[in-house]
Amino acid sequence: MIAHQGPLVSENLPTVVDKYEQLLPPCKTLMNTSSTAEEVLQAGEKALAIIYGFEGVGLNTARASKFCNKIASAKQYMKPQQLPPTADAAQLHSMRVHHQIQTWKGQKLDPLKWGWTKKINKRGHVILKPLRMMNPPAPEALLNIIKCACEGDCAKHQCSCFRHKLPCTIACKKCKGITCKNNGINNT
Repeated sequence: MIAHQGPLVSENLPTVVDKYEQLLPPCKTLMNTSSTAEEVLQAGEKALAIIYGFEGVGLNTARASKFCNKIASAKQYMKPQQLPPTADAAQLHSMRVHHQIQTWKGQKLDPLKWGWTKKINKRGHVILKPLRMMNPPAPEALLNIIKCACEGDCAKHQCSCFRHKLPCTIACKKCKGITCKNNGINNT
């Protein structure tokens, strides 16, 4: 017997076994050699919605809902990585997953049609890099209220605004988008 404090599973969340059963159809689609791009996109979004506990709801709606719930009860800054992915990011991820599975199965798919892009690295070699998103991570009005709580000059990846390629704003805890190097005005 395993001793624990408190319930292992919330009454509202499906158990791991329930999630496993729900994930079987989308996983079969991702593994199917003859799945179309549209089928892969739908299966991937459905799988991620199940994983995040939002089955039957689109990822963008789930993301907005989770954001609003977190902000309404937040006692501290909410990290963007705590949110479900956007539908756009999930679709590209699903395409890369399908491509990788098919590669393992010996299928030759064009990676540029399955969520990858070509880049030239520092040595001048052509490499494949994942396409992360094609659309903004949130509506413009929402992006304007993302904030950091940096102690430094907000010019490194430790700053959540910098890391997400957003300028610091008046909502930022310390710099207020004025005293840092990531304010969109005096960036060099």
